Amino acid sequence: MRTDDFRPVLACCMLAPAAAVAQANTQNPADDSWQFALTAYGYLPQISGTAYFAVPNSSLSFNLNQSDIIDHLKMTFMGAFDAHHGRWGFFTDALYLDLGRRNTNVHDFTIGDVGIPAATTSDISIDMKTWIVNAIGEYRLLSQGGGARST
Repeated sequence: MRTDDFRPVLACCMLAPAAAVAQANTQNPADDSWQFALTAYGYLPQISGTAYFAVPNSSLSFNLNQSDIIDHLKMTFMGAFDAHHGRWGFFTDALYLDLGRRNTNVHDFTIGDVGIPAATTSDISIDMKTWIVNAIGEYRLLSQGGGARST
């Protein structure tokens, strides 16, 4: 699947938080009922690092940009949940990411001046699974009101 195929999905994921904020602004903070909001979004980081080997002074740097991540994505979930009742509330945000790639190559070469044929095989596998979860309890000290009330 190409990176261009994900553009409509990413556009929808970016509009969802804006719609949730617009809906939250229209709600009456004095309302005593439970209010819920669920948001799905997209997050595409750049991942880089260095792999060290048992051979002295040998290492390999790697860099995964956003298109590499999409190409090797096995599973992902990114979303937030918000619940409020009066001044009290709860917010949680969860991100799960499962990336992986395996590459096997055979390298042919010759040994010595005679040219004895030889080969070696390299097998590289990289997997990364990540959970990031935030949970926050809230109490609103100030709330936006619609003006003074009279009884």
